[in-house]
Amino acid sequence: AVRTALATPAPPAAIFVSLPGLETASLATFGGFVRADLEGERAGELRRAADAYATYLSGLDAELAALWEAIPEPRLLVVSSARGAGVAGGLVRFFRDLLGVRRVEGTLDGPPDGLLLARGQGIRRGSQPGAGRIVDLAPTLLYALGLPLARDFDGRVLADLFEPALLQRRALSFVPSFEGLPPRQALPLPDLPPAAAVRRATPP
Repeated sequence: AVRTALATPAPPAAIFVSLPGLETASLATFGGFVRADLEGERAGELRRAADAYATYLSGLDAELAALWEAIPEPRLLVVSSARGAGVAGGLVRFFRDLLGVRRVEGTLDGPPDGLLLARGQGIRRGSQPGAGRIVDLAPTLLYALGLPLARDFDGRVLADLFEPALLQRRALSFVPSFEGLPPRQALPLPDLPPAAAVRRATPP
């Protein structure tokens, strides 16, 4: 559907792609990936889970690469996730290992922080903007697109993500936000007949 939209005479200016399958794949196999690929365990079920997870990520990477190539320049690609998958740890893992239970599943309970990846015009290659928050995503994307920010945003623009030349030529701009607008004047109510008169005039 995305590639069809890009092939139309008037392609969209922005495309948002949700990847719910990544969460499903992580919950099903991320534990096996960590224990087989990162910790070097050799159990067959762990290796199979790791291979399945790697295959899914390879396919996802290929789809994103094809989408990137289909978008004309100037272009900007942003991949974001509010949270990451993890594996059971602490006493839970200790007792599982003690019982010989090797779980291939991942977990989102107390997971690692999320991520923000960006590529394209104005993005500084190799930049690491530091400790960002989920509320910084909207201001950063708006700035990257050259759009103004709402004054009451809780987040900030992750300026380290951008090339110095872009920061010099593109100043921050703001628009009045919903909370900053003056209260609307109440509209006068029309003169209505009493309810009793309305009931009398209504045919049975």
